[in-house]
Amino acid sequence: DAVQRAGGQLPLAFGMPARQQLFCLEPDAVYLNHGSYGAAFRLGVEVAHWHQLQLEAQPVRFMETDGIRGLVAAVAQVARWVGAEPADVVPVPNATTAVNAVLHSLPLRKGDVILVMNTTYPAVRSAAARIAARSGARLLLVNLAAADLSPDPRAVIAIMRRAVAAVAPGRLALAILDHVISFPPVILPVKELVEVCRQAGARVLLDGAHAFGSVPDLDVPSLGADYYTSNLHKWGCCPKGAAFLWAHPRLQSGLLPLVTSHGYGQGFRAEVACHNSALVLEAANSLHDQLAVEGEQGDGLSSPAIVGGDGQGGNAGMLAVRLPPLTAYPAASTSSAGELHDMLRQQHGIE
Repeated sequence: DAVQRAGGQLPLAFGMPARQQLFCLEPDAVYLNHGSYGAAFRLGVEVAHWHQLQLEAQPVRFMETDGIRGLVAAVAQVARWVGAEPADVVPVPNATTAVNAVLHSLPLRKGDVILVMNTTYPAVRSAAARIAARSGARLLLVNLAAADLSPDPRAVIAIMRRAVAAVAPGRLALAILDHVISFPPVILPVKELVEVCRQAGARVLLDGAHAFGSVPDLDVPSLGADYYTSNLHKWGCCPKGAAFLWAHPRLQSGLLPLVTSHGYGQGFRAEVACHNSALVLEAANSLHDQLAVEGEQGDGLSSPAIVGGDGQGGNAGMLAVRLPPLTAYPAASTSSAGELHDMLRQQHGIE
């Protein structure tokens, strides 16, 4: 397989000694921020480099044969991980690209409504606002407070019901819902939220940017959404440029990529799929399988310092830790948070 041909070795160690084997991180860096841009497995980077060399060794053969076979295998890997059929999954560069493809393919009328939340990723919210402005639709912002998310995020269901009920019948065109909120790191009750929106006649796009590798036993089709996307580089530890988009079969024919190319008119996978880093999934899968048992050591290590860490469930793999009172930063603000962030990085190597 690609791992063997690239000369990659699967490390057996676990814990601090394994970090240099597993990752390309600076030796002195205390890297705690996978949620921003992830950190790729060293083996994945090596396999990606190997694929790049294979491409340049015989570009036409790779693009027409070898790369296609690798892409098919990668899609099968992703589908297996998320409980989906391979025909319903396409690799894309990132979740934001997937969201934009869905938005640009949406048949919007003047007066339609696109629902987002104040926890929605800013780039996604901006994309929705742009599409709404272009089509004469309206953006509906559902505001969630920290108290709505902890200790039981199911309180969000009632908030969503009220928001949806305020929309004129037949006008809620799309609801964009987070699967995992990045801050505070909470897994939302998406099955119930999807049902609320679907009852109003809306299509539902689940933004699971933080879900892959963070939410255990991810089963995308069972969530009931129309579209689902997640990044593979954050908690999946793939090189940058790897994500996937799942679409319900009934909607695939109307879902088009942002860039039209040779695959136009040849179906969902041919039109939307993008090679990028999807070819390294074999290596990432091997490492994840090997580390799965050892990784269970980290389960349940929450404490009262963790926002929402009260044993009630709903927390993702991310942790938001409350800081003790700091004399240098007596008041919480965006500027003081930025200063503290810079100090931790520059003086202590903590990210």
